[in-house]
Order: sequence, then structure tokens, then C-alpha cells
Amino acid sequence: FFFGLESAHRHVVMSGFTTLQDFDYSVNVSVSSDRVGSMRTPHVLLKLSLSQPDGSVKDEVLELSKPELERLLAEMNEIEARTIELGAKGTEKGESGK
Repeated sequence: FFFGLESAHRHVVMSGFTTLQDFDYSVNVSVSSDRVGSMRTPHVLLKLSLSQPDGSVKDEVLELSKPELERLLAEMNEIEARTIELGAKGTEKGESGK
């Protein structure tokens, strides 16, 4: 099923040690609807395969608008920067213990 970025974030946080096993994506452009003749609205469909703590794999599909995708990418870059920072601090502690 489809749900937005906020729901996905809540799901991942609540699931404990869920890890990303694989992902796939596609880009779609809505060119019209029954209400608007021409929309040209891009959406990304992101399929995540998540490894659950019990060893099972659960697939989740996100449908993201351009602003939601930009926010997700910004958050992922922030997580990467924090991970690198924590890794550097861990290395410093390990070296000082020698």
C-alpha cells in the first residue's frame, strides 16, 4: 500500500532495529486528472525492503512528491553526516586508549 513520508518515519522508528535491505524506485508524472486538465506533477515511487528484527522482510512502498523527496534526501544526508561524525569520535576514543 502507499503512504507518505511521515507514516514511513513513524513505522521505521516504532519497529526497533529494522534495517534497509534493498530499495527500488520509479518516477511518474501525472499529466492530468478528472479535476485538472494538465498537472505535470512528478512523483517518486520508492519500494523499500526492510529486514525486521525477527528475520522477516517487509516491503513498504512510498509515494513521494518532489518536496517530500527533497526532504527525505536532506534527512538522509544529515544522518550520513552524523554517522561519519560519530565514527570519527569513536576512532578518536579508540586511539586514545592505546
